Amino acid sequence: MRRMTTTCIGVALALTFGMATKAEAACVPGGGTPNAGPFCIDGVITSTDNSGVAPQALFTPDPGSGKEFGPINGSNTKVGVINFNTPPPAILGDTSITPKVNLTGVFTQAAVQGTDFWFYFAWNRATTSGSGFLAVEFERAAKPVICSTSYGPPIDPVGILGCNPWANRAGDGTPQNSDFLILWDQTGNTIGPQNISVRFYNTALAAFGPPQDVSSAGAAVAVYGNGDSSKGEMALNFTAIVQGGNTQCLTFANIIPTTVTGNSDTADYKDTVLSNFPVASNCGIVTVKKVTVPAESPATTTFGYTLADGTPMFGVAAPDSDCDGAGSNLNTCIGSLKHNETDTIQDLLAGAGYSLVESTLPSTYSLFSIICTPEGGNPIDVTAGPQLKFPVTAGKTTACVITNNFLKTTPLQSTLQATAARLWDQINLTSINPNASDAGSATVTFKVYTPSGGSDCGTLVTTIGPLSLTYGPGGTTASASTLSTVGILMTPGTKYSWIVEYSGDALNNPVTTSCGQESAIVAFTIVQ
Repeated sequence: MRRMTTTCIGVALALTFGMATKAEAACVPGGGTPNAGPFCIDGVITSTDNSGVAPQALFTPDPGSGKEFGPINGSNTKVGVINFNTPPPAILGDTSITPKVNLTGVFTQAAVQGTDFWFYFAWNRATTSGSGFLAVEFERAAKPVICSTSYGPPIDPVGILGCNPWANRAGDGTPQNSDFLILWDQTGNTIGPQNISVRFYNTALAAFGPPQDVSSAGAAVAVYGNGDSSKGEMALNFTAIVQGGNTQCLTFANIIPTTVTGNSDTADYKDTVLSNFPVASNCGIVTVKKVTVPAESPATTTFGYTLADGTPMFGVAAPDSDCDGAGSNLNTCIGSLKHNETDTIQDLLAGAGYSLVESTLPSTYSLFSIICTPEGGNPIDVTAGPQLKFPVTAGKTTACVITNNFLKTTPLQSTLQATAARLWDQINLTSINPNASDAGSATVTFKVYTPSGGSDCGTLVTTIGPLSLTYGPGGTTASASTLSTVGILMTPGTKYSWIVEYSGDALNNPVTTSCGQESAIVAFTIVQ
């Protein structure tokens, strides 16, 4: 990937993302509070029955008695300024918490319904009575790395003095009013629907804006547990809370549930659930990989593809940097790949109507298949064309592989008969006077001539030798041959004549054959 952002990243997998259908066992039709999106807000909050969306919300426990690790109250750790402080002095330490604001655990879950991004939050506290404020801060930027490694649960205080979980509030470069607090005013043991408000963080003012009611606008709904004010649950429509959210990625990399003394910037923190909550997002990722069969090495052929949704699919202002070409816009991603390359396209709004086609196919290849596999799902064959769709799921990755087969070339052919002949020679000597002291040094030299100047042996073509002799029994016969050589390559119709010279030895005179004693003319007949 050539661009890194905080949106739609893979660690969102641990967060329980639900399908946009209610689990019938958790909430029968009409049994829950209206305007809760895919969730069932009915006051039933157990480990197996809470949000109403399978597989139910993720439960994160928190200590319910004694001292807990959290913000140390002071002038530099108030709600409005805690993000400006980094140790020293320490931000976190052991604090005592009264039961009415002491959380014993929280439930979290995200789900997409249509174009709306919803979030479920439920809580348990140590008592059924007492008033206080429940707050959940949603930040776009991830908390500092040291905070991710220094507390759990369980909390590990090693290195915690360097941690400020609020340090990156409004730190992801998004426009102001991107981070916000959700506030629930717990009014004693009052049972029934509760009013929920939101406070946006104004980057320019470095402060939270005034509370805005989101319950009456249908953007949030909350109730206490059935007859039990020690617990409560709420559904938040992030798309409605963040105006225009149905066409943009809403990604919260840092979620901080807490109780506070009020809804002002000067409020003190009480109980804070310090946990590595998974990223919540309404956007997903598509990876596109190119495979050629056989594997092209080195990979030089470029293939084009088009990823589309038919509607704006990017939840950011500009397409992913892996997209290129004139067709790249908020509705389309045009990319190119070579064998074994992969593009990672993020910031894609969740939806079921995505298509992937090969837009540029070199003449030397054919398309074999396009297979897209949603994370945790089954492969989907979309080879046949853009009418076949696959989903992009919030917080997850759909992996697509485009496979192309190399088209073997059939060469053109023509034939032409070629002819050639090679000539060898051999001399046989008889009546040799044997027993010469130097007989082993005697040699034979073969010479080949073509006609010239009126003589068949006018032009010397080549000389072969001198060659050693092979003697027969008793040493009275001997022979030598050119068969161990490459022979004379003959041109059809040309006369070739041999002259062979025997060197002699101490008991035998030299011998030279006459020109024309051996000659040869070769001819070929070509049959078409």
